[in-house]
Amino acid sequence: MILTAIVASAVWYFRAGLSDLDRAAEVRAVPRVNNEGMAGGSKYIWHDVKILKVFKNESEYEFADRIFIAALSWGLEFRAECQRFI
Repeated sequence: MILTAIVASAVWYFRAGLSDLDRAAEVRAVPRVNNEGMAGGSKYIWHDVKILKVFKNESEYEFADRIFIAALSWGLEFRAECQRFI
């Protein structure tokens, strides 16, 4: 039963176009976003992103058209269009 669920989930993620199945399985939400710019910060940089598609959402959060995502300011920036693992 568990193996069937894991295989079914893996097939769903593959068809959805996700690039990292292991990472997607461990998080609660996987939206595809377009980075519209940064909103500043010191320790954290806030990225203003537009939600293009939500591949997975097991959270109670309803994604708006645009959200802010925090990232460590010394970390790598993400591309203009990418998936975020939340």
